[in-house]
Amino acid sequence: MGSQTEKHPQNAEKAVSQNDAKPCLKNAQSRVSKRDTNLVKKSVKEHCVDGTATTLNSEAFEEFWKSYPRPKNRDRTAKLFSDAIEAGTSADTIVRAAARYRAENIGNNPQYVAFSDNWLDRKRWEDFAADIAPSARDCGKGDLAAFWAVRVKARRYIAPSAIGPLVASEMIDRGLVNESDLIRAGVRV
Repeated sequence: MGSQTEKHPQNAEKAVSQNDAKPCLKNAQSRVSKRDTNLVKKSVKEHCVDGTATTLNSEAFEEFWKSYPRPKNRDRTAKLFSDAIEAGTSADTIVRAAARYRAENIGNNPQYVAFSDNWLDRKRWEDFAADIAPSARDCGKGDLAAFWAVRVKARRYIAPSAIGPLVASEMIDRGLVNESDLIRAGVRV
C-alpha cells in the first residue's frame, strides 16, 4: 500500500511547494502562507511642498466616498482624489463640492449623475465651488425639503442616500422636522 509519506506529501521532510514545512499561524493544517507575510496594505502617501511624505487624509476621502451620489471604482477614485490634492486642491474643497453636486442631483435619474472617478478626472469640483451662485435647481431645494419632510413625519421608508445634508439642513431650518426625526429616518445629520 505504501508508506504514510507517499500517501500524504505534507508529512514528508520537505514540502512539495518548496516552502517551509511548518504550518501557518492561523491554521495548523495549512502550509499556504508564511509567517513573515504581511497582508496589510501600506497607506497611500502624498508629498508636501517641503518634500516630506505624509499620509493621505483618508478621513477626507472616506467622507467624499460616502457623500458622493454615485461612487464607482474605489481604487481609481482614491488615486484621482490623491492626485488632485497633490496638485494643490484642498481635500475640503473637493468634499464640499461633492456635497453640493449630490444636493443638486437629488431626484435625478442615476444615469445622469457622473461616476465618482469620472467626476474627479474631469475636475468637476471646480464647477461646484462655494463662490459660484446657486443654480436654478438649488432654488427648488425648499420644495424638496417639504416633499421629504412629509415622508419623514409619516415614518415612511426613505433610502439612506435620498436626503442630502443641504436638504436636511433646509428641513430643520424651516422647522419642517427636527434633528431626531431625521435620525430616526436614518438620515445623517
